[in-house]
Amino acid sequence: MAIPSLDNVKFDDIELAVKTKKRPQFSIIYGKGGIGKTTAACYSPDPVILPVGRETGQERMIDNGVPSFENTKGMPPIEFVFGCMQKLLKTEHSRKTLIIDNIGSFREAVEEDVEADNKGVDLKAYGKGAALAYPYYTRLLAGIDAIMKKKDMHVILIAHDVLYNINKEDGTYYQRIGINAPAGENTNVRGLLEARAHNVLYIRGEDPTRTVKGVMGGVKQIATSGKINRVIYTKPQGTFFAKSRVNAEPYYEIEPTETEEDLLNNKTNETLIQLFTDLYK
Repeated sequence: MAIPSLDNVKFDDIELAVKTKKRPQFSIIYGKGGIGKTTAACYSPDPVILPVGRETGQERMIDNGVPSFENTKGMPPIEFVFGCMQKLLKTEHSRKTLIIDNIGSFREAVEEDVEADNKGVDLKAYGKGAALAYPYYTRLLAGIDAIMKKKDMHVILIAHDVLYNINKEDGTYYQRIGINAPAGENTNVRGLLEARAHNVLYIRGEDPTRTVKGVMGGVKQIATSGKINRVIYTKPQGTFFAKSRVNAEPYYEIEPTETEEDLLNNKTNETLIQLFTDLYK
């Protein structure tokens, strides 16, 4: 369409926005496999899981009564994801939170779809593959926006993280599992997702560490095995850049003492209850 002249734009039906109630929140939860991302997400109000690929926590959530979509007809993953979102939009239900688990499996499905539609094309040349994949993520975000606006639902996106180095002022460094990109996705997509998120949460295990000397003479600290305390760091409306990953506040410490039944059915973990109370207040 042609760009209208400013003098010709109708404005009679346009009013100033007024604050009425807390709007639905879009959150991203990062963490390594098995750290408890899905379990934490299920402390959100009346959740339903959209499973993209098989994850360690999904079956346990279903066994403990958390509703989840199921791909009974063997639909292609991309069609299944968007079909589930359409079902939430077009039907009456009581769910208040959509948990998309996880963006890494969605990325793999996108890559397979792009390759299938572009056989014989060098997708690495000039970033052609990334350019063809980009619309899938914008469509995903459009679906998230629609669910939040039309159904008044919160949305939580689960993402894996990767290993990175933290440099110290004395020249040494230590390694941490942390946020680099969702399941290895490129930083443009990560930025697109995080820029739209209201909250970015990062779960890591507080392992004891020990200092060792690397093969090139550098000194680093590595985690040792043992019981871990899970810690959730939050950063509202912002990206976890390298310097802020280890200093993000506030943080919520989760002691690993509750049984699975208490965690899920009875929802006894006061820390996770407080987390979502703070995010959604």
